[in-house]
Amino acid sequence: MAGSFDATVFEGYYEDPKHHMCPRRITISDSAVSVKGHDEKNVDWEMKGRVAGETIVVDFSPKGGPQDIVGKWEGDGIRWPDDNKWEKKKDPGTFNPKCFEGYYEDPFHHMCPRRITVSDDAKVSVKGHDEKKVDWEMTGEVVGHSIVVDFSPKGGPKNIMGKHDEDGVRWPDGNKWEKKKDPGTFNPKCFEGYYEDPFHHMCPRRITVSDDAKVSVKGHDEKKVDWEMTGEVVGHSIVVDFSPKGGPKNIMGKHVEDGVRWPDGNTWEKKKDPHCG
Repeated sequence: MAGSFDATVFEGYYEDPKHHMCPRRITISDSAVSVKGHDEKNVDWEMKGRVAGETIVVDFSPKGGPQDIVGKWEGDGIRWPDDNKWEKKKDPGTFNPKCFEGYYEDPFHHMCPRRITVSDDAKVSVKGHDEKKVDWEMTGEVVGHSIVVDFSPKGGPKNIMGKHDEDGVRWPDGNKWEKKKDPGTFNPKCFEGYYEDPFHHMCPRRITVSDDAKVSVKGHDEKKVDWEMTGEVVGHSIVVDFSPKGGPKNIMGKHVEDGVRWPDGNTWEKKKDPHCG
């Protein structure tokens, strides 16, 4: 005779592939079942059900679903009649919301760092700027292993959920912000020096940085006419106005190991002072 089925196997946290980053939690008391969760609008709900043999029967009608849907235990999760399977996950209650805090790089906005802070009551602040250099701050909250942020003040979605993903934050469109070191430890003076521009052979450039992070870029091109462009340090980058010589108005050069990398892929390589032997 087969051993009796232990219905407590259903208890725990689950990931629903039809509702990405919207965890579900099931608890059982005697034979009564409680299913708690939220969907994309971030409105919490609780559905009721019962244990029936080796299955659970849940009434999802309060949220527009079927009245009595049967979920069958299948190895590492619950299989529903529409073939959707909820996979069992670790308890998100052990998750520390503060792990979201830090500086991030957004690949959709190159060299426009973002900073996330989390208050003790799990409220979220996201600060940054985009290509126009206008600072902004968005607000949100921590929900499970995710943050829900209102990007509508800058034309984005109102409640978008970003999931904690090892070394960054993964958003529903697949974009991942990668966590970086605190740019506050960066010394703007490291930009100072002489550089070789591979697009203009034998036309050195010199960058100087003032104590208030203002940038001066001096050089000449093939016609040997001297010029000076100005800009400022922003994070790990410099933003320079090349428009007086026919270039873009605000172009961002990122500090890399041995030079400055520009958005077109051109890298100015740092050199010794050409006036020294």
